[in-house]
Amino acid sequence: MKFSIKNIDSLDDDDLTQVKALDQKFFPFPWSHKQWDELNDNDRLFILKDDMDLVGFSLFRVEVDVFHLLKVLIAPELQSKNYAHQLMKDSYYALVKEAGNERNVFLEVQEGNLKAIRFYERIGLEKGERIKNYYSDGSVALRYFGKPKFT
Repeated sequence: MKFSIKNIDSLDDDDLTQVKALDQKFFPFPWSHKQWDELNDNDRLFILKDDMDLVGFSLFRVEVDVFHLLKVLIAPELQSKNYAHQLMKDSYYALVKEAGNERNVFLEVQEGNLKAIRFYERIGLEKGERIKNYYSDGSVALRYFGKPKFT
């Protein structure tokens, strides 16, 4: 597996096409083309490739004092292989290196996404508020936050 860091401006069309395809195929609430087009210089996309095929990505927005995880995805057939942990770890430390300091991560996760919730709790993030009607179908999101702890 090859891990690479891409600034939104440095993405080639093939990488972004593959990211969007994974998002459309596997996310319960995939982003529209407009949402992808609204990414800016504060956004960092980290990609995980197996040879030429993109198999996962994480997308963060760098804010004043936090790293906001907007999306993270590993192709379902690879989810039990610890790639999410490695991708999050590598993404986080790349952000820390760029920012010059450790920051809290925060994110929203669908309340019923137990696999993701267990993952976030395993890396030391804490559950915060419950947000009603967060997703387009009216489902609830849980906010998680904290400095991740990777082993």
